[in-house]
Amino acid sequence: MPATDPPSTAATDHSLAAVSGWHATLQEHHHRGDRAALRRAQTIDDVYGVIAFHRLLRCLDPSTAPDMAARLAMALATVDQSWTPKEGGQTGAGWGNAFGRAAARFKNGKPRLSEDRLRLLLSAEDPDQFLRLLRGAVHLLGGKAPLVDLARVVWAWHQPDSRARVRRQIFLSYFATLLPSEKTNA
Repeated sequence: MPATDPPSTAATDHSLAAVSGWHATLQEHHHRGDRAALRRAQTIDDVYGVIAFHRLLRCLDPSTAPDMAARLAMALATVDQSWTPKEGGQTGAGWGNAFGRAAARFKNGKPRLSEDRLRLLLSAEDPDQFLRLLRGAVHLLGGKAPLVDLARVVWAWHQPDSRARVRRQIFLSYFATLLPSEKTNA
């Protein structure tokens, strides 16, 4: 049975919807400097001096912790293009589903994100370590990632209960995409 979505509130849903608009603005030519600054940022403290971060913070629910918003900005700045999975093979619509499917996309006969790298990423308990590994994973995805789902994953990583559910959903989606459907005779 697929993992269920983390508890969702109207504020969270609104904030995540606003992420797409913020990211589109970040892609505009005159915002390239902000995007580059977010991509170069090594710590969340580096992000506080970038105006694009403050624009994102204004888009999000006022109860959003600034440190979480900083990590969100750092992660999403690494996405060059939002990737939408093709229908079919869906293992559920849970948070992390599209990211798991993106990680299992093939390039040169291999998944873009190896099983070992995915396990390393998803074993990170510390949000900063997770962010560092996630940014590397997005790079391995060729900069194409499911933007809103990636935002959901970063959001969930700040809450231990949600983190566990999202971790399971990513694994389920990854392996369902990686392995062809097989019927067993029992």
